[in-house]
Amino acid sequence: MRDLQLNNNQIQELPQEITDLPLLDFIDVTENQLTSLPIGMSKLKKLTMLHLSENQLSETSDIIEITKITGRISQKGFYAIF
Repeated sequence: MRDLQLNNNQIQELPQEITDLPLLDFIDVTENQLTSLPIGMSKLKKLTMLHLSENQLSETSDIIEITKITGRISQKGFYAIF
């Protein structure tokens, strides 16, 4: 699987197993109710687009995890509004 589009689904949590999808390069989980991200999202080495806006992410651990990921993602491919 390369693309995961789960926007606008009222999802509260992503499964930890998402980090076991090494070919994943696009994630769109905008407009959900996520309060955290699975530990190990930075393992997704092929990830180039990550859309997280309009969720409820605020934990420091999530911000650290996102920071690890954004080192590989262009500014154009990253959308996160807290």
